[in-house]
Amino acid sequence: MDRGLRDPQIPVLVVHDHHVVPAHAHRMLAAHAGSGELLTTRGLDHQRMLAEPQIVQAVVDFAAA
Repeated sequence: MDRGLRDPQIPVLVVHDHHVVPAHAHRMLAAHAGSGELLTTRGLDHQRMLAEPQIVQAVVDFAAA
């Protein structure tokens, strides 16, 4: 596992579709209490998330912060 996912001091943005079981996303957020952020999508799979302009902009904004 990437060090960033284990280090609660490193901010993490979790992009997760509401159709997928949310347990993994919630575990990552719990590990990053206070420094994690959840962005929920509707009807996007992994490939479509990467092509969705609003998702891409949210990731860019998060990384730039």
